[in-house]
Amino acid sequence: MGDPLIEWELESRRLRLPLSHDLPFTYRDVPLFCRNLTRLCQWIRIRGAGLRMIDVGANIGDSWCLARPIEGDRFLLVEGSPRYHELLRGNVGAMPDVSVINALIDEEPGTSGGTFILREGTARVAPGAGGSVRKATLDQLTASPGGGIGWNLLKTDIDGFDLRALHGARNLLRRDRPVVFLEFHPNLLDVAGDDPFRLFSLFQALEYSSLLVYDNAGYLIGDYSANDAKRWRQLILLARSKPYYYFDIAAFPAEDEKGFSEFHLLEEAYYEREVPRRFS
Repeated sequence: MGDPLIEWELESRRLRLPLSHDLPFTYRDVPLFCRNLTRLCQWIRIRGAGLRMIDVGANIGDSWCLARPIEGDRFLLVEGSPRYHELLRGNVGAMPDVSVINALIDEEPGTSGGTFILREGTARVAPGAGGSVRKATLDQLTASPGGGIGWNLLKTDIDGFDLRALHGARNLLRRDRPVVFLEFHPNLLDVAGDDPFRLFSLFQALEYSSLLVYDNAGYLIGDYSANDAKRWRQLILLARSKPYYYFDIAAFPAEDEKGFSEFHLLEEAYYEREVPRRFS
């Protein structure tokens, strides 16, 4: 059959995706998967008079759906894979205030040899001379004019290259001070040749001190400080000892301690009151 396109509904929106894509099964089998992102988007939208979200690794648009877009929101959706980028553009359609860009986000701009390999809903670049892949930084894509609109949420999910993306977004993080929601996958960081502790040195330098940590099934683990190397080492060892195990991290700038405390309390209340009844 090859790999034909099918349709799948998420948050009342129809998405086209390849039959081989894992997302429909993941959302079916893991009820809390990425629902923390939905709650975070809703909280930011209410608190900040609108959601202005950058999604790096936008894939076919599932995180955009989970954000539950409404009039007045702004989105910058970035996807490296040409095929997923094409599907993303079709799934988003002619939505106003949504920009869709095909670029591989990295720490430094440039062009590298290689081709994209798609497997089970993810894309990775296989180095080689068979093609060229454009690399850009988030600082490039969000430089004023045009990009400097006051982004209040930066989400990354790019399979071990998240730290490179954040290191290429230092100007953005200093200027707009968005909440950062990222996939922290020590095993994939190891494969990519990166050091997981680079995340915390960056957060310390940019004064992103308060972090909420979830496991990859969407369950809240707790609040952490970017300065607590001992606790992070324990989490990294745990992830490296379990296959396919990683964390989602929501990081808040130091000057928004009130916002962090407010969202943390809301999340604790959700897991205490809703999760035992719905998913026990």
